[in-house]
Amino acid sequence: NRSYLDFAETMGFIPKAEPIVFQLYCEPMQRFRLAARGHGRVLPPEAERSRIDTYMDPLPFWYTPFEEAAVDLEKYKLHALTQRPMHMYHSWG
Repeated sequence: NRSYLDFAETMGFIPKAEPIVFQLYCEPMQRFRLAARGHGRVLPPEAERSRIDTYMDPLPFWYTPFEEAAVDLEKYKLHALTQRPMHMYHSWG
């Protein structure tokens, strides 16, 4: 990793060749979740608490998109992800 950090500094990708620390746990998300569970002075509306408690997890996780719940999976068994070719996003080169 040290050689990559030195290379990245030389190339200008990072300002200094210091360790890069990723913070996976998100404290503000946990505060939302705790509020949904009834902790704190400010609480979300009762109708939203279950959804906040479920999806405001302080650690990243995958869940089925909400839109998929509206699709009849028996009728539409196949769905696809689409993405434009990279040159369409970066038209200058």
